[in-house]
Amino acid sequence: MHLSEDAMTNEELLFSVIIPCYNQAHYLTDSVQSILAQSYKQWELIIVNDGSADNTGLIADEFAECDERISVIHQANAGLAMARNNGYAKSAGTFILFLDADDKLRSNCLATFAKELSNGKDIAVSGYAYFNDTASLYKEVLPELNSNNMQQLLVRNIAPPVAFAMQRKALQATSLFDKKCVTAEDWDLWARFYKAGQNWLFVKEVLVDYRVVPNSMSRNALKMYEGFKQVAESNVLFDERIGVKSDTNRNYPEVNKAIGIQHSLAICLGLLVMQGKIAEARLLFEQETTSYQLNWSKENFEPMCSFLSFRYWVNRQELHQVLSQFQDSFSKFFDSIGLSSFGKKEAMIAVFHHHYKLDNINRFGFFGRFLNIKYR
Repeated sequence: MHLSEDAMTNEELLFSVIIPCYNQAHYLTDSVQSILAQSYKQWELIIVNDGSADNTGLIADEFAECDERISVIHQANAGLAMARNNGYAKSAGTFILFLDADDKLRSNCLATFAKELSNGKDIAVSGYAYFNDTASLYKEVLPELNSNNMQQLLVRNIAPPVAFAMQRKALQATSLFDKKCVTAEDWDLWARFYKAGQNWLFVKEVLVDYRVVPNSMSRNALKMYEGFKQVAESNVLFDERIGVKSDTNRNYPEVNKAIGIQHSLAICLGLLVMQGKIAEARLLFEQETTSYQLNWSKENFEPMCSFLSFRYWVNRQELHQVLSQFQDSFSKFFDSIGLSSFGKKEAMIAVFHHHYKLDNINRFGFFGRFLNIKYR
């Protein structure tokens, strides 16, 4: 069924928005307010309070008392996958969107997604904008899949959950989020969407805002790497979790899973080195390089500067910390894995060139842009 913008009135299809929330009461109000501001009014909001120790439950209940479209699930802490799945189990919408408590929707988000999904697509992925609490970061991204879809899906996550909207049947066909995933349960689901033969649509418009929260120093890099590697290992194989027959649910011997594993490894190595865990990083590097027979060039080290580490540390204070503190740790790491002087210099540029350029602009203004030509 096709719904034009003019036709979407009181007979709009129900859109279920699910917010899992664990100790993020300080962001929850912004997230819910972005739902209340939607031009598309036929929605329900399910907030899943996943055993929060802060006042998440109180804030959620207050919103539910003020708007009958909002309901709350209070549960013992069960993790992100189960919180999303439990929210889905209570939902009734034709369309589903998972909104993390620190992210926001733009006012035309649900209307645009509903229009596109009503044209027969199973999955719609929008552009998204990175932002932070200090207003020093704003970057728009328009994701897409290339022709070698499975290879791309194993290299990196396409987009954050907030950028995905889907038909209810698409979730039912793929068994929801897998609670057995150590991390990256969203990435795992996107790969299953592809293997289930779902029809994708990429909306060439920024509809959502993805908040970058500076919690890099508390992340468990080894656990995250195991989750990323699990996605790469499992999704080159036939997947019994998928409940529909599809030609794309098969083994993928032609896909080089080591490319995706190396990219994920570099991301997690960057986090370990940033945290000063140089010996752990060296051990992991040597172990996985041998196990997967990885070859490293300067380009392979670039993902060490990622969203997990300090890629979006961009204000003056953060920039100073990156260049004054982290450079030394990375230099020691590259020495520890036996890079030559030239190899280390190239690797350092690969990791820090974003911040070198920002530093030049901060220090020299317009003339700093001329100095940055060498980093292109």
